[in-house]
Amino acid sequence: MTENPDWTGFFIRSDPDSNNADDSPFLDDPVDGTVWLLELVIAVEFLRRGDRTNLTVWDALEEAIRWWTTERSSALDGVVDPDVADLTPDEPGALGDALSRLTCALRTQPDANAELALQQAVRRWCTSMSAIHNEGAPFLRVR
Repeated sequence: MTENPDWTGFFIRSDPDSNNADDSPFLDDPVDGTVWLLELVIAVEFLRRGDRTNLTVWDALEEAIRWWTTERSSALDGVVDPDVADLTPDEPGALGDALSRLTCALRTQPDANAELALQQAVRRWCTSMSAIHNEGAPFLRVR
């Protein structure tokens, strides 16, 4: 498997009018933030042993934030712009750039705050990695 596969298929959003939308604030209890951060760390450890050997926790966090920001600010006809979604995080400062873009995106998202955005980003990254690399099973077995 390649180091930077095409993830744009995992950006398709649920119906925002549905109560079951992926990013409904009711699905993201801030208390669950610890579990999702642990899931991210364990997922990185799992992925480093196989499909993404050079992945770090900081790369994963950057990727999660980039996906969240891209989904909200670069959609073309309801699908994420692949040119933005596939930006490579290999250059120095990629996490800082992602955090800057997140801050800008939050200014245009009245229904989001930083805590919710970060939790949604990490949760969605973890569930995407689980679907792609772990047959949909969570990396952390406590949930």
